Amino acid sequence: MVGDDLHKDVLANELQQRGIFARLLLEPQRPTITKMRVMGQKQQLIRVDYEQTDHIDASTEERVLDILRKTPADAIIVSDYAKGLVTQGLFDEVKRLAEEREVPLFVDVKPRHKVDYAGATVIKTNHKEACELAGVEEHNGDGMEEMGVRLVQRLQSHIVITRGEKGVSIFSKDGQASHVPTKAKQVFDVTGAGDTFLAAFTLAFICGATLEEAARIANHAAGIKVGKVGTASVSADELRQELQ
Repeated sequence: MVGDDLHKDVLANELQQRGIFARLLLEPQRPTITKMRVMGQKQQLIRVDYEQTDHIDASTEERVLDILRKTPADAIIVSDYAKGLVTQGLFDEVKRLAEEREVPLFVDVKPRHKVDYAGATVIKTNHKEACELAGVEEHNGDGMEEMGVRLVQRLQSHIVITRGEKGVSIFSKDGQASHVPTKAKQVFDVTGAGDTFLAAFTLAFICGATLEEAARIANHAAGIKVGKVGTASVSADELRQELQ
């Protein structure tokens, strides 16, 4: 969803230059979300966001759903940034659509945004957000398994918790828990690491990888990303070389 402004044109041009197919939903009453990053010595110092985060109205919600209904997909990813696009009604209809098409539904949550994501195939969150979601104080990982089991039972989804340098913890609906360690990397910029992880995880999963295998692949992809400055992408060749 974009506004009727210059930033929308810049985004459309960048997508076209990179050969990325995307349907941009024009919402003239809202600005195109823009983030200004102040960098120093290849590290982000501060970020200034220009945005409008109140919920979309029913007519805009229906326009979003109409695009989704007309777009074939092997999986659906809902990445909730609490910017007003993802409403409970929209998510419920997306979940129904995924069930109807028999495709997996992956969600990256923002606990402060009160949407019930129960029933998604996989819910991905970081450690801090997992604690918020479970309603417990942030801890050093000692209560991770108990928290993971609680989230699985409450949300009826596989739970994947990214924990930075501590790796990834996975809790499946069948009661299994596993942990994927991370490989030591020089971190330049974590911008987009979570999105990179979920995109790689989803692709691996729908290609037949287990939850743990998908997490390992996604961990490597995110590791490549944090070694780059800015919102950089990770190529298949880079990932293949890293895995080898």
